[in-house]
Order: sequence, then structure tokens, then C-alpha cells
Amino acid sequence: MSAALQLAPAVATWNRLRTELIEVYGLEPDDDALTDTIDGEADLGDQIHKLLQHACEQELFAEALDKRIAEYKARKDRLNRAAKAIRQHVAEAALEAGMKQLPRPDMTVSFGMTKPGVAGEADPDQLPDDLVKVKRVLNMTAIKEAVEAGRDVPGFYRTNGRPTVRVLTK
Repeated sequence: MSAALQLAPAVATWNRLRTELIEVYGLEPDDDALTDTIDGEADLGDQIHKLLQHACEQELFAEALDKRIAEYKARKDRLNRAAKAIRQHVAEAALEAGMKQLPRPDMTVSFGMTKPGVAGEADPDQLPDDLVKVKRVLNMTAIKEAVEAGRDVPGFYRTNGRPTVRVLTK
């Protein structure tokens, strides 16, 4: 069940109690005593607390998975580098021995040379336009500033703020 569905009845109870207490006792809507009283009678605060504990736990699991994924990616990269090095040594040895093929029951290996290529590095700003690619990318900072300033930017529009929660753990 979603958090919204879980909280809906508790929110309704909270709001009903809030309205009744304001009407009966003439309390101000932002009175701390009002929130304290309702929290003692309704379980919305406890439900929110429980759900946020669960959210924090999920975030910790996600963080742990990120670390594990990074470890496995590093391991994968090491394995791939080792395999590439082995292939390079084998290719060089076969070339030196003059081998063209090596038939085996589980594989047939062919040896050869790659086509000559181009190597090097240069500063793209120092090369002529016909030798560089120009890629247009969105400047989201400039787009946001333009929309907020009232400028019409095709494909973009202002949005309303969304509810947010910040949890400070002890």
C-alpha cells in the first residue's frame, strides 16, 4: 500500500480534530498547543515518523548498493583490463611466431593486424571548424532564469513548488 493511501485516513482524522479544536476552543491555527494536542489524540505523527524511518532505511540501502556497485564495476574493469592485456600478449606472440590461425576444439583463433589508425590529442579550439563537432546542449540554468524572468521559452514553463520533507537524524 502506498504511503499516500496509508496516511489518508490519519490526515482526515487530524484535520477533523484540528477544525473541532479551533472552533470549540477558539485556538489559532498556528498555535503550538493545537498541534501538540492533536498529536496526542491522532496517530498521524507516529505514522509519518514510521514512514520516514523506512525512507531513511531505504536511502541507506541504496547508498550501500551504490558502494557495492562501484566495487563490482572496479572489479569488472580490472578483469577486462587483464583480459585485454592477455589478448595483446597472445597477439604479439602469434605475430612473432608467424601464426595465422590456431584451431582448437572449443575455438578457432585467427591472428592478424588492425588497419593503421590515427593517434594523438589536440585542443579542439585550435583545430579548424571542419575537424570538430559542435554539439548544442540545453543550458538549464539560463533557461530557468529566462522562464523565471517571464520570458517565453518554447517547451518550458514554470511549475508550482512541491511539498518537501527534511529529516535530521540524531
